[in-house]
Amino acid sequence: PTSSPTDSATSAPTAAPTPVPADWVSVPPSGGPASPTDTTTPTTITFVNNSPKPIDVYWIDFNGNPVLYATLAPGESYVQETTEGHVWAVTSGSPTPISLESAPASPSTFTIR
Repeated sequence: PTSSPTDSATSAPTAAPTPVPADWVSVPPSGGPASPTDTTTPTTITFVNNSPKPIDVYWIDFNGNPVLYATLAPGESYVQETTEGHVWAVTSGSPTPISLESAPASPSTFTIR
């Protein structure tokens, strides 16, 4: 997968969202963390799947809803342009996240093992 540009007006990733699984539960269910709307510092997160299973990478939008951005097979990686503070979730075969990450100001790598 390729990275998506960000929209400077809203600081949201602008790739066309993919529908989330029908059994997705908000992360966490009680109105979980949402990506902030007041951040403007661009950054990147590289997701690396070193696990034996496929993973899904979701952006958690401004209302706390997951938006699927990538599915990575074992051994694949994906660079996502984003904005500092935006929340990203990773799942593997279930709608329950195995990790929630907030994008730091500097480019970072998140490796799933």
